[in-house]
Amino acid sequence: MKKLHTDKSEPRMSSSSSSDSYATGEGLFALVEGYFARYGRPGCGSQILVAVSGGPDSVALLSVLKNLSSSYDWGIGVAHVNHGLRGEESDADNLFVRRLARGLGLRLHSRRLNANAVRKERNLQAWARAERYKFFETLANRHGYSHIALAHQLNDRAETVAAAVLDAAGTFALSGIPPMRGMIIRPLFDAPREVIESFLTSHGITYRIDSSNVSIKYQRSRIRHTVLPQWKSENPGIVEGLARLGEQIWAQRRYLEENARGIVERALTTTQSSGVTLDLRALSRHDCALDAYILRELTARIGLDVVPRAALVSRFSEMRKRTANEGASSIEQGELAIRLSQGMIRVYRKRARAAVVQSVGHAPIAPKLTTRLVGRTAPDQSDDKVLARFDLDALEGELSVRWPRPGDRYQPIGLRGTKKLSDLLADRKVPSFERPLVPVVVDNRGILWPIGHPIAHRARLTDRTRRVMEARLQEGSWKNSS
Repeated sequence: MKKLHTDKSEPRMSSSSSSDSYATGEGLFALVEGYFARYGRPGCGSQILVAVSGGPDSVALLSVLKNLSSSYDWGIGVAHVNHGLRGEESDADNLFVRRLARGLGLRLHSRRLNANAVRKERNLQAWARAERYKFFETLANRHGYSHIALAHQLNDRAETVAAAVLDAAGTFALSGIPPMRGMIIRPLFDAPREVIESFLTSHGITYRIDSSNVSIKYQRSRIRHTVLPQWKSENPGIVEGLARLGEQIWAQRRYLEENARGIVERALTTTQSSGVTLDLRALSRHDCALDAYILRELTARIGLDVVPRAALVSRFSEMRKRTANEGASSIEQGELAIRLSQGMIRVYRKRARAAVVQSVGHAPIAPKLTTRLVGRTAPDQSDDKVLARFDLDALEGELSVRWPRPGDRYQPIGLRGTKKLSDLLADRKVPSFERPLVPVVVDNRGILWPIGHPIAHRARLTDRTRRVMEARLQEGSWKNSS
């Protein structure tokens, strides 16, 4: 294959050649149709958003899908992200894609990124990738696209696996680029780079070249231009072999992920915006080989894209083998925090958790309480954990709801003396990470009712009670997980 063009100012045509079938473009269409036969073809009437950078792969993908769209009644849209990292070259790419979409009569959605924007990711390329995917998903949801087509091809797959090998990464990275995920499809999945370039040449289709793909500044370019050619001298089929290895590991990974998802579903007890809680016993019966996938599933559920490190996986394996009587423990990685207490495991984002704890006591987030007078014949106790009845004449001032405070004490019904609220909750097997989130009903004298737990002894109903107040938390304002 001849060297890629490096002229940044003008679009180019591919100058490579292959077999006769590839040269006429039939080979690329066959590979795309083969992909759809294996992974499913979008149904008639589907709306497909094609991500187009202006490079050879994405331009070829757009051409093939536009050609097939008349046969399958597909609607095609074009999405382009101008990263703004290469100055005039990036702007020229944007103009090229704009003209390409207009020439094909297709709608274009474009966005320019601000590389100087404040971001969490230190790695600029990782940030740009996340922003691209976010943009594509937003467009799909807003404009009704059923599929997002990306132009990753066979060489990209091999380079991704090679990078994982060089980085000594785990199986998540070795699984490479998946053929599909959610709305995302990759119709060029089995197409080698030389076949794509032959297709473009035979059809006289122009495209742009990203100069950063030629420079060896980035690891991916070094792998493409230095590492793989060296490996190819030892194994001529290394590109196909690496791509096949990644696909095999992806299939195995998908199977393990499905098993992990089932385990999480069975163990899950509560799901909140601040995190999820699981029953330790339900997590104690599976093989440790699934622990990395369980952690991956849990982090996804709380909105984190985290690949668990080996040390975290090992400590999680040890944690889930503990018994409920072995005390509390915790592990962390970045924003991810995992705590074990009272036979329950809590998985949460540290920042989200901190926000909840810092908000404790503020009226805007306090659960809402409704009260009413009821007849004396109403039972003293109820199985409803968000309902309690008090002797109205034993109360002082108005009732309100707040969160627990350090040092909170009260006298639970049936107890002779007072007890620290934290100790009461511990005795009632409330995990330590849930105790700060148990709402407390108070009057002017102090605690009347930690919701879901015993009321204060002073407010109990007796033979001398004449007026009964019933208090209930409004439905949906709080979920008791004890």
